[in-house]
Amino acid sequence: MGRRNEKKGFEAVLTSTQSDERAQLFYRKHNYIDSRSLTFPGEPLEIIKKNKEGLICMEKEEVVVETSLDKNFVKAINMIKEYDDKRKFPLDEIVTADKMVNINPIKQEDIGGLCISTYNKVLRWILRGDTLCDVIIPEGEKVYECTTSKNCPHGVFVANKIILTNPRIIDDNLVLDLYEKSDLPWKSYFQILPIIALRGFKKSCNRIINDKVTKNNKDESLEIYCNFLNLKDDEKVGIYKEIEKK
Repeated sequence: MGRRNEKKGFEAVLTSTQSDERAQLFYRKHNYIDSRSLTFPGEPLEIIKKNKEGLICMEKEEVVVETSLDKNFVKAINMIKEYDDKRKFPLDEIVTADKMVNINPIKQEDIGGLCISTYNKVLRWILRGDTLCDVIIPEGEKVYECTTSKNCPHGVFVANKIILTNPRIIDDNLVLDLYEKSDLPWKSYFQILPIIALRGFKKSCNRIINDKVTKNNKDESLEIYCNFLNLKDDEKVGIYKEIEKK
């Protein structure tokens, strides 16, 4: 990439990627290093990265900021299905993160902490568990918001320590209630639709389709739905045909 641009007479290449996008891995692989940074009002910090050939790219830094504790925090966990690493989340006692929160991360995996959400956003993360728990923040602990999420804006939080309580099995009625109280970008609903379809939550699926699909967005809805988990041809996901009918 660098040599091709140099042959064309370019002295620098500028690009911008969010830290939750995989493009940043390409630039790191090609020996780009931090050079300087820029700030824009209301925008995450932009880090200018330069490679050894002198060509420059830019990427957005993950922004992790302390937030208030007056939110209805929740977390989806597995209590019926077993995690691959055999981990279990205890109830009504303090759970500590394996890796503490990093308030100056460059990439998503650097953030650390225990990921939590809020009741009006957790529908986006319903694929992460079969049980929904309320989250209590222990006295003296802080919660941080990850502000660069596109699919779940103002719905991704991390904390070093949490207490999980009031577990509820995630069923069709609970998902429907989460949907009715949700506040997510339009596309996010079709990213989680194949998950709830696979779990057999027909009421929730039909409600989302009836509310969100129109003749104008049907094709895009199908594309998002099929691409998220590549489930277009899965017989268990017959809800695909319901979208087609719209």
